[in-house]
Amino acid sequence: MCKKEQQENPLISCTNKSIIPKALQIEPIFGCNANCTMCVINKPTNRKKMAMPMNIFKKIVDDITPYNDIIEQIDLFGLGEPLLDKNIIKKIRYLKKNRLKSVGISTNVELMDKYMQDQLLESGLDTIIFSIDSTKKEIHEKIRVNTNFERVIKNANSIIDKRNKHDYNIKFIFRYINQPNDTDGWEEYKNYWNSRINRNKGDQINIYNAHNWVGEYPLELNKRSEDIETLECYQIFYRMTILSDGTVSMCSCDFLHPHISVGNVVDSNTIDIFNSKKMNDVRAVHLSGKKRTIKTCRQCIMLYSREKKVVF
Repeated sequence: MCKKEQQENPLISCTNKSIIPKALQIEPIFGCNANCTMCVINKPTNRKKMAMPMNIFKKIVDDITPYNDIIEQIDLFGLGEPLLDKNIIKKIRYLKKNRLKSVGISTNVELMDKYMQDQLLESGLDTIIFSIDSTKKEIHEKIRVNTNFERVIKNANSIIDKRNKHDYNIKFIFRYINQPNDTDGWEEYKNYWNSRINRNKGDQINIYNAHNWVGEYPLELNKRSEDIETLECYQIFYRMTILSDGTVSMCSCDFLHPHISVGNVVDSNTIDIFNSKKMNDVRAVHLSGKKRTIKTCRQCIMLYSREKKVVF
């Protein structure tokens, strides 16, 4: 599966007979200092809370480095707070040493003290996504449970000032998760951060609807679209998801258990797993328009969330 599908689907990148992911999501740590209302990290699972060992991380990077001209993005986050990983800076530096492009982390900003700010800015990191969900203390702390709003805002503004003062080449994205029944928070949020960011650095303010983590989070749609229900999901062609123990999940929504595991990078080459029979069988079902026959995909509402994404 490659050349023919590439002609039909621009998301697919091929070399020889292999599909090469344009993006990889590597989970540096499964564990968090927060307990956010829309996250499933603390729901029952057999997964062990752990940071990805450096030897596993380096193996992944070594496996994918030959394709660093094709791979467009590395997301160094998953179910957890990357700044809890004591090796997070080493991991970022190893990626950049191997010339991987567009390396980013997503953080709740709570742990981004002055020392960590300096480390991140000096690491070669390309993007930081700030997971902040309100300009009001009571709302933010209700959503991002166990975080301190004043500390989060102070840390975010501090690293913005340092980045601008010393002209680091790093992009900041402020990500707002639209909660059910949220009616008025976005405009104030957008206006506040628009006054702080630097568009010349590529900074953005994004809003997404919450999604249901393939049915793990109790969020239902009022109406489903036949077009979306039969559309193949970009995730299984475009993005490869690797959990902290090396397990490769079918997609980045299937994080908690996962329901569909297609291999482990400890035992196999990373790119070979992305081209495994199990992964290609899932793709074939999607391309036939019958993804709803896969229970995990039938329960997922990620494409509806992505449909509502706004980049400001």
